[in-house]
Amino acid sequence: MQCKTKLKRRLRCRNLRNIALGLLLLTLIINVNGQDEPEGDPEGEPDPDGDQKPDATVPNGDQADATTTKPGDGGKGRDDIYMRSDNHGTTHEKLGQAHYPTVDLTAYQSHAIYAADKNYTTWPMHPAYNFTHSIFDSLISRKPALPSGYLVVKNDSTLALGPKVEENEWSHLLSEYFLLIIFVFFLLLLVILMPFIAVCYCCFCCCRRCKLGCPPCDGPKDKRSNLICSIILVILLILLFIGLLMTFVATRFLERGFEDTKNTMQRGSQDTCTFLQDVSNHIHHVLVYNYEELEAHFTEILNEASSHIFLDLADASESNAIAEVERIIHNMAEASRILQEVEVMENDLRFNIAMLRDGLRGLKRDVIYSCVMLLSHKTCESVIFSKLQFLDTSICLHLDKLPRTQVFIDAIDKILKSDLDAVPKRALARFQEVGHKISVAMETAVPPLRMDISRGHDIFQKEANKIRHYVDALISDIHFRTLESTKSFEDMHDKLGADRNAISMIACLFILIIWLALVVALIFSFCLNKLTGTYFLLFAMILIFSVFSLFLLMVVFYFIIGLISYQGACAPLRDHEGNMLFSQLDSEMDLLRFLPASGADRDAPVPMRMSKTIKACMANQTIFQLLRDSGIYNANELMFIRVMSEDYDDEKHGLNFEDDLADVFLLTPAEKLELDDMRSGNLSGYSSTSYRERMCTPLTPNLKEIQKALNDLADTINPPTDQWLDFNRVGRVSLKNEAMHLYLYEQKYAVQALKLIDAMNKKLAQVDELILYENRNFSNSIDVLVNAIVRSEHFLETQGTQFINLLGENLTDVLNLQIEQFLEAAAHECMTNVGRCAPLAYIYYRGVDQICYRLVDPMNAFWLGLFICCLTFIPILFVCHRLMCLWKRLHSYRVAPVAAVLPVGGCPTCTGAPYVPPPIITCTGGNETFCVCSEGRLNRTDGGAAPSESTMNANANANANDNEVITEDANKEAIPVTSIAVISAPTVAAKPSNKRKED
Repeated sequence: MQCKTKLKRRLRCRNLRNIALGLLLLTLIINVNGQDEPEGDPEGEPDPDGDQKPDATVPNGDQADATTTKPGDGGKGRDDIYMRSDNHGTTHEKLGQAHYPTVDLTAYQSHAIYAADKNYTTWPMHPAYNFTHSIFDSLISRKPALPSGYLVVKNDSTLALGPKVEENEWSHLLSEYFLLIIFVFFLLLLVILMPFIAVCYCCFCCCRRCKLGCPPCDGPKDKRSNLICSIILVILLILLFIGLLMTFVATRFLERGFEDTKNTMQRGSQDTCTFLQDVSNHIHHVLVYNYEELEAHFTEILNEASSHIFLDLADASESNAIAEVERIIHNMAEASRILQEVEVMENDLRFNIAMLRDGLRGLKRDVIYSCVMLLSHKTCESVIFSKLQFLDTSICLHLDKLPRTQVFIDAIDKILKSDLDAVPKRALARFQEVGHKISVAMETAVPPLRMDISRGHDIFQKEANKIRHYVDALISDIHFRTLESTKSFEDMHDKLGADRNAISMIACLFILIIWLALVVALIFSFCLNKLTGTYFLLFAMILIFSVFSLFLLMVVFYFIIGLISYQGACAPLRDHEGNMLFSQLDSEMDLLRFLPASGADRDAPVPMRMSKTIKACMANQTIFQLLRDSGIYNANELMFIRVMSEDYDDEKHGLNFEDDLADVFLLTPAEKLELDDMRSGNLSGYSSTSYRERMCTPLTPNLKEIQKALNDLADTINPPTDQWLDFNRVGRVSLKNEAMHLYLYEQKYAVQALKLIDAMNKKLAQVDELILYENRNFSNSIDVLVNAIVRSEHFLETQGTQFINLLGENLTDVLNLQIEQFLEAAAHECMTNVGRCAPLAYIYYRGVDQICYRLVDPMNAFWLGLFICCLTFIPILFVCHRLMCLWKRLHSYRVAPVAAVLPVGGCPTCTGAPYVPPPIITCTGGNETFCVCSEGRLNRTDGGAAPSESTMNANANANANDNEVITEDANKEAIPVTSIAVISAPTVAAKPSNKRKED
C-alpha cells in the first residue's frame, strides 16, 4: 500500500524541470546515436561485421532502452520492474503532455438586458444642489446629525419623517445649532416686519409724497439718478429671473421625481428579476452544464480507456516497433517504383557527368598545347596554372562509388516475392490479444466509475439549487428593502400637501408677474411715458408686499424639511463611514433577518449590515463574497464535494488485471530469422546519404570565369615579330574556340547534371520516408526495430501485468484530479464572476438614490431659488420707490422750451423772490392755431412756480414760432427755460426773431 501511494504521488506531482531535462538528455542521446551509427559499404554492399547496436543491454542479455532506470525507494516490492525516468515512458509524457486529455469547459455568456433609465439633464441645477449641500454640511457639524424624533425607520428599511415633524416641534432641532437659529430667526423677522412696512407705506401715501425739484437745477442730476437706478433695477431683475428660473425648474424636477417613483419601482422589479435570472443561469451553467461537459468528457475517456491503456502499453513496451516493421514492408512496392525512376536518372547522370568530364579534359589539353606550343606567353602560363590546373579533378565528376540503384531494386523485388509482409501482421495479431484481455478487464472496472460520475450530476444539481435558493432569497429581500427604501419620505408628499405643485406654480406665477411688471415699467420709462411706468412700479411693489411674507414662510418650511431629508437620504450616500446618522441606521438594520430560516442555521453568523452590502457592491464584488463575509454560504465548500467513491483507494477496487503475460511472444524464431535475412540482404546498405555523398556540388570551378579568362587572353596576345604572326593568329583562334566549347559543355552537360542531382535527392528522400526508420540505413533500421520487439516481449513478460494495473489506477486518479480541478474552477468562477454587484448597485442607484437626487435636491433647490427671489424683493422695493419719484419729476420737466423774462434776482423757487401772479395771455393776430391756451392748463404748486405743459409767449402779437422773450433792458441776454416762468416786469416788449434757442 505504501509503495502504491508513492507511485501515485509520482504520477500526480510532475516536475516540469525534470521533464525538460529528460527531453534535453533524450535529444543529446539521439544525436550521439545518429553520429555514431556506421555508414553502409561504399559500393552499396552490406557491412560484413554487422551493424553497431546503439541500444544498451540489460544484465540478463536482453536489449533495453538506454534511458530506462531502475526505481529507487519507490520500487520496493517491485525490484523486477524497470520504470522509465519520466513516469510511464510514453511519448506524450516525454513531450510534457498530460497522460489523459483535459476537458475544455465553455464560458458563460450573459444575455441579460436591463431597462434603460431616462436620462434627465440636471446639470444646470448642480450649482444649486452643491450649494445647499455645503450649507447643510456646515450647519450640521455635531454628532449625532439629527436629534431623535425627526427621522425614523419603518419596517426595518424605510426612512420616514419622525413624530416631531408631524407635531411641528422644531425647538429641539433649533436648540442644537446656533447658526440655524439665527437663520430661521432672520427669516421669521422679515415675515413679521414686511406686512407692517407695507401698511405704513400704503396708508401714508408714501408713494405720492415725492419732492419736486427745480427743472433748471435738478434736471441733470435727476437724469443721472434715473440712469443709475434703472441699471440697478436691471441687475436686480436678472437676479430675480435667476431665482424664478431656479424655482420653476426645481418645482418641475420635484414633481417629476414624485411621478417617476412608481415607474422606477417597476423598472427596478423587472431588472431585479432579470438579474436573478442571470445569476441563476450562471450558477446552473457553472455547476450543472459544465459538469455535463465534464461528464461527457469522462464518458469519452472511459469508452476509450482500454484503447488508451493498450496504446500506452505499446508505447512504453516499444511494441510500436511491430507497426514500424509492417509499415516498412508494406511500402516496399512504392519504394521499388520510385527507385526505378531513380535508376533512370542515375544512368542519365552518369552519362552527363562522363561527357562533361571527358570534354573538360580535352579542353584543358588543347589550351595547354596552344599556350605552350603556339604562344609561349607569360599571361597564358598564369591562366593555365591558376584556372585550368584542377578543371577536371573534382570528386563530384567521379561517380565510380555511386550506389547501383538496380541492386536495391532487385533486393526489394526479392522481399516482395518472399511474402515477408505477413510476419509483422502476425506479430500485431498476437499483440492485439493483449489488448483484448485489457478490454475484458476494463468491462468490470468502468461501470462503477460511470455510476459515480452519473451520481455527481445529481450532487451538483442539488448544490446548484441550494446556492440559487440562498442567492434568490438574498437578492429578493435586498430588492424588497430597496423598493421599500424607495418609498422613503413618501409621507413628505402628504406633509407638503396634495396642492404642493399648484402652490409652487402660483408662487412662480406671482414672481413672473412682478418681473414682467418691472420690465414693462422700464420699457415705458425709456421709450414711452414715464408717468405710466410709475403705475407699473406701484403695481409690482403692491404684489411684493402681498406675497413676500408668504414666500418666506414657504422658504422656512422647505428649508427645515429639506434639511432633515438631506441628512436622511443624501448624506449617507456621500459618506457611508463618516455620517453618524447612517451609522445609527446601519446598526439597526440587519439584512440577515430578511433571509430564509435555512440561511441562519449556521453558528452565530455576523450581522449583515446595509453598509457592508453597499460597500461590497461599490467594490464590484460578487454576491458570493457577500454571502461568505456574512457567514451564510462559502463557495469554497464546493471543493469538499466528493464525487468518486473512496473505495477506489483500496487495491481491490479499480482495474484488476490478473492475466499472466509471461507466455506472450510477438515473433517466432523463424520469423526473426526471416527478418534478419531481409536485413542482411542487398538492401541493407541503402540510404540516401550514400547517394548524396557522391552526388555533390559544385561539379566544376566557375566555368564562366574560365571562359572570360580565355577570351581576355586571346584578345591581349600581340605578335612580337612578323615571324610569329601565323602562330599567334592560330593560338588566338584556338583559345576562342576553347572558350566557346567551355560554354557549350556548361549548358549541355553541367546544367543537366545539376537538375538530375536535385531530382534524385527528392526521390531518394521519399524512399527514406517509406522504408527507413529514424534516418538510419535499412540494415540498422530493421535491426533496431527487431531489437525493440524483443525488448517489448521481455517487458510484457516481466512488467506487463503490473504496468496495466498501474495505468488503471492512474485512470481513477486522473478522474479524481480533473474533478478537483473542476471544483476549484467552479468555486473561483462563483467568487469572481457569478452575480457581480454592478447590476444590483445600478438598481440600488435608480431606486434609493432617486430619493436624494430626484426629491431632496430639487426641494432644496426650490427654497434656495425662492429665497433668492425674496432677498431680491427687498432692494427692488427701495429702487422702485426712488424711480417713481424720479420719473414723476422728469415727467413734469417734459414741456416745450419757453424763454421768459426773469427778474434780476433769478428764479423765485431758488432765490425766494416775492410771488408775482402769472400774466394773462390773449391770443390775437391770427395766431389762434398756435395758441397755447387750448393746449393746456395752468397748474399751481407750492413754491410760486406755475409749471404747464403748453408753450407760453409773452406777446400774443409775436410770431408763434418765436419762443424768445426779451426783457426791457435790451443789453441783457434772454434766459431760456424749460417751463413757464413768472414775468416780474409789468411791461413786456416782445421782439420778433427768426432764430430759436434750444434748451
